[in-house]
Amino acid sequence: MAFASSLDQIGPLAKTVEDCALILKHIAGHDEMDSTSANAEIPNYTAALGRGIAGMRIGVPKQYLENGIQPEIKKAVLDAVKVYEDLGAACEECSLPLVEYALYAYYLISSAEASSNLARYDGVKYGFRADNFGDLRDMYLKTRSQGFGEEVKRRIMLGTFALSSGYYDAYYKRSRLVSGLISDEFSARFSKYDALLTPTTPTTAFRFGEKADPISMYMGDVCTVAVNIAGLPAISIPAGFDGAGKPIGIQLIADRFEEEKLLRLAYSYEKVAGFENARPELSDVKGGLQWTTRQS
Repeated sequence: MAFASSLDQIGPLAKTVEDCALILKHIAGHDEMDSTSANAEIPNYTAALGRGIAGMRIGVPKQYLENGIQPEIKKAVLDAVKVYEDLGAACEECSLPLVEYALYAYYLISSAEASSNLARYDGVKYGFRADNFGDLRDMYLKTRSQGFGEEVKRRIMLGTFALSSGYYDAYYKRSRLVSGLISDEFSARFSKYDALLTPTTPTTAFRFGEKADPISMYMGDVCTVAVNIAGLPAISIPAGFDGAGKPIGIQLIADRFEEEKLLRLAYSYEKVAGFENARPELSDVKGGLQWTTRQS
């Protein structure tokens, strides 16, 4: 079911860029049963992979490399810039000042839409129904209390508040206006660049339960939510490991219906960097850890 109808996107999860292109070739296109699918021509994604990227222009938004970005991730992005320049692409720093508001707009919009979408789970027509309830109201309360986890409840409450009388204009409506401004800002950059290069996440993976504060958890999405806000295609590809052997990802973002460019850029990087099959090998070396990559 939909979490946030206007923001949800699907896409392949694959081992290589070529696999991604193969899958996308078959899932892209218009579906007469889906009013949200676009009736647009589908390129031959796999045929485009080997065309090279000489002459393409890549922007590197400085806001994605500022506060909160793990130094090793920032280095991976800058190393990727060098790879792309060696392949003949032109890379330069650019600015997206409004993306700092994307995370806040995203969580208000998504929580509001989740609140609406999840209202159907009341234990009446389908899904989970609590046992041992009294009247209808008691069934609603127990079903929704037992059937949803803490984070789901948190988002439902936030979304319901944002949609409530007296707060709709201040929160949900304003977030919608901000999302439009962010989309326009991206469109302006794509008049100059073929794609934008950013980190995928601000830090590498953390342990389960390590971040009990929900706000710190939400901050993990800071690099990716602007894509959903603006309705753009993006791809995340492996770009090495940090000192603890945890994988680093970099993200490429392109204009609407420009997946072919994304796949060409990702494929060209993948063939040079070679991280798609790499695994860290950790060993205790005089009290410290070192990692090397091996092909699997």
